[in-house]
Amino acid sequence: VRELAGEMGVEAAWHTGSVPQQRRRAEINRFKMDPRCRLFLSTDSGSVGLNLQVANAVVNVDLPWNPAKLEQRIARAWRKGQMRPVTVVNLIAENTIEHGMLHLLGAKQALADGVLDGQGDLAAIKMPSGRAAMIERMQALMSAGEKHRPAMPPIVVPPEAVIAADIRKRHGERVLLIEARQGSDGRIHMLAVLDVERGRVASEARRSASAGEHVPAMEFIDRATWDVLQRLQASGLVQFTGGAPRVLHQSDALAERDGAAARIAAARATELRGLADRQLRKARVLAAGGFPEELAPLLASAITHAAAARLVATGELPPEAGAATREQVRDLVEREELPQVALSILSLPEPEALASAKTNADVADLEQLLKATAEIVAACGGGAK
Repeated sequence: VRELAGEMGVEAAWHTGSVPQQRRRAEINRFKMDPRCRLFLSTDSGSVGLNLQVANAVVNVDLPWNPAKLEQRIARAWRKGQMRPVTVVNLIAENTIEHGMLHLLGAKQALADGVLDGQGDLAAIKMPSGRAAMIERMQALMSAGEKHRPAMPPIVVPPEAVIAADIRKRHGERVLLIEARQGSDGRIHMLAVLDVERGRVASEARRSASAGEHVPAMEFIDRATWDVLQRLQASGLVQFTGGAPRVLHQSDALAERDGAAARIAAARATELRGLADRQLRKARVLAAGGFPEELAPLLASAITHAAAARLVATGELPPEAGAATREQVRDLVEREELPQVALSILSLPEPEALASAKTNADVADLEQLLKATAEIVAACGGGAK
């Protein structure tokens, strides 16, 4: 079938047991989102657990031995959220294996109805044969499925879902994110992130503004603006109002990019915290060895590297920076993310002054500095104790 689809110029998604799990998700999303991909080819690996309401036809190239499996296949498309009638086609040729299976499916369905539902006379189940019997079995099988399939309740589609579907239809893969929140006024507010030029974003905003007040409030932004908002939110400078967002659509590209960025940021923060730990360990060794004059630069380095790790977590550290500046540390102190003592450690006296620390009181002060630095590093996610 796939070869035939290729010859006909029909793009097909591929879902079998040999396809890796991550690739399966990509194929499912391609069938759902790409208007050129009109065919979803699957073995029974896709007969359960998938929501394919975008399809309105199910073609069974071969029949399963179990009528429940047949219903499961059909239920991938005929399920909650389906807005259209679903056409089911069973490919059966006379005097083939499927011909014999049709007889078994019909008999099994009749037995199931009799045993489980108390319908019909089990002793009166007929086993006809011939061409007429084949047509009779096909009709009986399809009518049994319709008879016992529960009636679908009326589908009430929220207006935000209709709007989201319209946006995806018009922009396709360019839609990165659509989410909805309930505002303090009780009205639904929607946000759409589009990977398009600013002119098209402005056009969408004008289109939404002309829709009137009877529809959810809609905001459109481009990808760059979304990235800025995410950084500002992570740093605490911006906070989204309303309840938790309800994601109506998120593209795989955005999810994968956010995941990759998070992994890179986590690795970078871990490296910076490791540098802070090493500087602190050096300071401890030198303090124990009688070299207090070496502590100031090491403790300052531990503080700036730990602060840099905190800034990476909030997206505030520039990519080229290897440590936080004094101004950035001061900003973290003012935001109460670091204690005031961090600035005091950065302002330690010159090495010559520390070298004169000989009394027990001075030694005790050095111990307090080491302890305070360790607490700051730990507060920034380091492992120093």
